[in-house]
Parts: sequence; structure tokens; C-alpha cells
Amino acid sequence: TTSDQIMVFFCAIMVMSSALVEAVMINRYRDDLSSFRQDPSREAQNGCELLPAYDCWTIIDSSLIAVVQSQSAGECCEKCSAETQCARYNYRHNSSTCELLLPQKDSSSESDYETGCAAGKIFDEKESDSDKKKEKKNIVFIVVESTDGRTWTRGYQDDVIPMPNMRKLQDSGASFLRHYSNAPVCCPSRATFWSGRHAHQIPHKSQIGNFIVHGVWNNFEGLPLNYSSRLDQILYRHGYQVLTNGKLDWSTGGHSESVQLDAWTKYVDVPYQIPPYGGWYTEDPSVCGGWGSVSPGNTSVHQKDWDAVQEALSWQANLTSNKPWFLYTGLHIVHPPYATNEYWNNKINRSKISIPYWPPLNELHPCDFQQVMRKGCAPADINLTVFYNASRIKEIRAKYYAMIAEFDAMLGEYVDALFDPASDDTLFIVTSDHGDMQEEHQQHYKMAPYDASSSVPMVIAPLIGTGISSICIRFPTQLIDIAPTILDFLHLPPHPTHQGQSLLPLLNDQSAWSRDFVVQQFAGDNLAMSWSSIVFSGWRSHLTTYKLIVWGDGQMHPHLLFNLDHDLDEINNLIDSADPILIATLLSRLRSIIDYRQVAYDVADYAHRSLEAWITAQGDDWQYEIHKPGLRYDVPFDYDVKATFDAIAAFRQQNNTYALRKCRNTTTFPGAKPSLVNAK
Repeated sequence: TTSDQIMVFFCAIMVMSSALVEAVMINRYRDDLSSFRQDPSREAQNGCELLPAYDCWTIIDSSLIAVVQSQSAGECCEKCSAETQCARYNYRHNSSTCELLLPQKDSSSESDYETGCAAGKIFDEKESDSDKKKEKKNIVFIVVESTDGRTWTRGYQDDVIPMPNMRKLQDSGASFLRHYSNAPVCCPSRATFWSGRHAHQIPHKSQIGNFIVHGVWNNFEGLPLNYSSRLDQILYRHGYQVLTNGKLDWSTGGHSESVQLDAWTKYVDVPYQIPPYGGWYTEDPSVCGGWGSVSPGNTSVHQKDWDAVQEALSWQANLTSNKPWFLYTGLHIVHPPYATNEYWNNKINRSKISIPYWPPLNELHPCDFQQVMRKGCAPADINLTVFYNASRIKEIRAKYYAMIAEFDAMLGEYVDALFDPASDDTLFIVTSDHGDMQEEHQQHYKMAPYDASSSVPMVIAPLIGTGISSICIRFPTQLIDIAPTILDFLHLPPHPTHQGQSLLPLLNDQSAWSRDFVVQQFAGDNLAMSWSSIVFSGWRSHLTTYKLIVWGDGQMHPHLLFNLDHDLDEINNLIDSADPILIATLLSRLRSIIDYRQVAYDVADYAHRSLEAWITAQGDDWQYEIHKPGLRYDVPFDYDVKATFDAIAAFRQQNNTYALRKCRNTTTFPGAKPSLVNAK
């Protein structure tokens, strides 16, 4: 199919020499893709689906209908739509010409980096006669922020979180107990599940330099702006009424300058001291080391989320067409900082909250040590007593649970208005983009490979036609399974670029389910090294579920191995005593999806290119910009400004032959006699 050819072509792009990519004049490409942004109605009006950037149809003489003048890709598309025979087009930016082409007769396409090309085709996802005869179904898709996958499970911390509305869904639906984010941070996660693709398989043009980024490595990288195969876009082309509201955050080019700089400098040898300063951090240490906040009364501090809920329900209530609909709401609630009001705060029983085990700093894995520090979770000397206070840790978790309880009330608005456990006319899918460490492993926030960060809850309800009222799924599943599942439920054809798997067969017959693993990865900010992981339940007749974590290229640090059935907090690393056959099996399955060695070096090269492009764009002011007041990146810079700039200079001189740096667990760097410390 055309889409398959697109992805094969992009794989070819990945292995092109970096010198070629940098040499071309991509700037000419950026003249007009404004008509192909994120509004599915605009795309449907134009009637076209764009190929990824710089991909052109190869012109065979017999396939060319005409060459006409056009001022934009959108206008070219409309001219193709108006021409009866036209099925494809190339828009050439440098000459403002539009090549109208017959339906595809071959599988060839070519790259055009130098002059730029916006190629596309007329939608071929028309509703078929068989589609028209099928019963129409609706979808409610809700994604909440930063929710640890364990928190919706019945019995979690003695049911410390009141969730009556979630229980209504669970009582007539499927609860996924080993569900995972494929890239546990905001934008990359959404890019994966809206496209149905793994994080390292979403190529796009850099927004800061003239090169191709091979994956959604951090919050600055996401779906290309001209992407046209998101789930909502596919459904729109099949005749669905579509609303996406609330937090979207799936496109490249977003988030703060601090996030970008942090991700691009993870391999810079920045000097730091934990005693007395708290080390080198890029997050506000008052979040990880604070108490959370409680506003008086019952006025929500998350009013924008309540507004999004009401907007969505109003849209659905005012639909006049009998066409099926797809409603998506993204909620920001549960994302740090940990803030709630008295009403929700008082619903959390502190006596039920456990305090996570914190090993001494000198026992942390070096990459964990660095992440603790970079997140502002390695306290300065002045804050030691408060930071390690057990009551403070419990209070942070209480505020987190209070936010989840308030989310449940938001969910209740949808349940009351649209959920019918006796009918499958409307399917609910409720999940999160990633988790939150909620003070486990001495961390907050996401980005870590541990379950608190990388696992997410999910409920699909109701279960009609399965012969069961409710079910708990313990097989590993993943967010990129959602798009194929929705298409399957709606009796629509699978999309050829999806890499996930429909979960409907798993709901109908678990004994027939064959996939026994899922993978996760992240390479962005608050890390000292990229990581990949696999969750595997296929060992010894599915009796045990293991997680293997691989750091960087897999050579610089030992892997971590955890038994997720018996070590829920992932404290006991089993790698030294593990069965070699088990490790070989896990690595083989992980490599079948992610070439983690190639990804690690690709990410390091990307970081070098991006930082260099950013410095070039800033000109002579770059040293001020990277150290300007108010930038989160600024505060620890003051520890040793000269040494930090020297480290950046050394990094720049690597000249794209950069090697990964090992993670460090010394409390002072550099130093003749760095110390290891148990600050408690």
C-alpha cells in the first residue's frame, strides 16, 4: 500500500548519510503547509492525505496528467480533487507548480530535500457499501495526565483513592493491569498513540536545524505538522463526527526552551555538587521536595479541565446528524505540581498511604542517581531535614491521590451522560499518557523506566457480546494498541502504518492471545542516558512477568531485571542471578522492536546537531540565552559558570563523532576525591 511505501521510504531516509542531509537547502520547503495543520475538517475539505515531508511521487510519463501553477500545497490538492482522473499530486515549492498524476501504478517514490516537495493523494478511505450496512458505534476516549498505572486497581493502598465512577466502568469493562506508555513523557507519548507507532519510528523535520529527526525523543519532538494519519483524522475520513479538545500536545516544536536544552545537553560533562547545593538540576526542587498545595474551600484549582469536560459534553449533546461520533478529551489534571483544594484533600485517608523505600544514594544505579539529581530530588544541605521527613513524603502522595479523586469526578460527568453498561453503541476508553513516580525511587515526575512512571491504567467498557461482565487483563499491553483497537471495534480496516495490535481478541479469548511483551523507551530531558525496556510475560507458561531495563547502547551499564509479580516497587535487581536464557530471550524480543544501540547513538548525534543549530540561531547571544535569568536551566549554572561553558565547548568539538557518557553517582563532579553519600 501507499502508506507502507511511505514508511519503507522513511526507513531509507534514516540510513542516509548525515552529510547529505545537512548539505541540502531545506529552508525552501517551509513556504506553505498551513492548510494541512491539525484541523481534520480542513483536511477533509481539501480531500487529501499528505505524505511525510520531502517525499515525492516518482513521475512516469504515462502517469502525468498535467502540470499547473499553484500557490500552495492546499491549492494543488484542490486542483487534483477537481480533476476527475487525478489521484495523486506533487507540489513543488521552488517553482510553485502542481503535478497532477493518475492513480498509482508502481511503488516508487523519491526524496526531494533540495527544493522541497509536498506530495499527497486523494483520500482512499471512502466509506464502502459494506461500511454503510454496519451498525454505527461511538467512541469516548479520555486521556488524563501523569497517572501511575497501579492507582486505579482495586485495593491499591487499601483503596485510598475514592473512585466511584471508575468502578462503574470497571464493573462492566476490562481493566488492563499491565498497560504501558511507549514513551513516558507528554508529547512523545501522545505522538505514539495517536499515530499508532513506536517512538523511534516517527521521523520528522527538525524545528531547529536542517536535518531529519528519526524519532520523538523528547517533549520538543512529536508528530510532523503535516501528519495526516492520526486516529481522529482517519475516523473523520470515514465519516465520523470528531471532537478533540483539552490537552492535545502531539506535534513537534512545542514545550519550553529549558526542556530542549536539557535534552540536548544530557551528555555534556556539567560540573555539580550535591552537598551543599543539591547538584545540577533543571526542575524546580520545591516540587519534589515540597509538601504540595491545598487551596481553601471547594473551588477547583483545575477549572480548565472542568471547562474542557463541559465543552465536550455540550458538543455531543448538540450533534444533529445521525452519523457516528468520536469524542476525545485530554485532561491536564494529575500533572505536577501537586495541587488540590480542601474538599478533595480531605477525602484522602493518610493512614492508608505507604511511604516508599528510598535506598541510600550510594546504592542507586548511576543513571537513577543522575535522574534524582536532575529532577531536583537530591536536596541541598539546607533542606535535608525537611526533605527526608516521612510526613512530607506522605503529604505529597496524598495531594497526588486527591487529584486522581477529582479526576474521577470529571469522569463521572461523561459516565452519567453517555455510558450505558447494557449497550455497546458507545465505547469508553480511559487511560493516561504516562505515570508519575510519586516519590518512589526518590523521584517525582515521569521519564523513568519504573512502573510508577511507565505504566498507565486503562479501562475499556462496556464488554458486550463477550459473555462476561468484567475482566482484568494481565498480559502486557501498550498505548499504541489503542488506535488499532478502535478501528477494529468500529469495523474499519486496519491502517497499514500502525504498529500496535487490536486488543479486541484479547477481550474475547485470552487463551488465544499470543503477544507476550511490550517495549518502552525515552531519550529526553531529566536523563543522563537514554533507556529502553521490555515487559515480558512469556516465561514459563506466563507464570511470571519480568521487566528488563537497558541503558543507552547496552554496554556502558549493567541491565536491570525485576520480577513484577513479587517486587512491585522494583527494588530487587535480579540481573546477577538471572537465568542466561531468560536474559537472552528478553534482549532478543527487545531488539526485535528497538535497535537500542543504534537509537542510543542516534539520540546522541541528534543532541549534538540540535544544540549546534540552536547556538547558530542565537548568534552571539547564545551564552546569555543559555544562562539567562528565569530559565530553569540557569540556577545550577552559577555553581561554576566557566567550567560549564568549557564542558559545552568540549561537547561541541566532538564534531558528530560523539560517544556516550557513563552515568555518574558521585556527589561532586569533577573532583579529585568525589564522595558517595547517604544523606539520611
